[in-house]
Amino acid sequence: MVGSLHCSNSAHLETERENLVKRVIAFLLLSVGMLMAQKPEFLAGLGQGYDGEWTHASRQLVALAEAILPEKFSWRPAPGVRSKPSP
Repeated sequence: MVGSLHCSNSAHLETERENLVKRVIAFLLLSVGMLMAQKPEFLAGLGQGYDGEWTHASRQLVALAEAILPEKFSWRPAPGVRSKPSP
């Protein structure tokens, strides 16, 4: 009798947990939708804080690529030599 009661309770708890997860997901989706509908400029300014960093890193990478001789871009390790360790 106790065993069947325990199974019933755990099944009930699992169902309640699934319902809670569904409700939280629905709430989050509705909240995001409402935020985007009210303030579309919120998304426009989202990346502004990273723009300077992105520009700086991009310039450094381009400068590095320009400093490397063109014939170095075709370099490959010799046959039988690993270029990275095996997992």
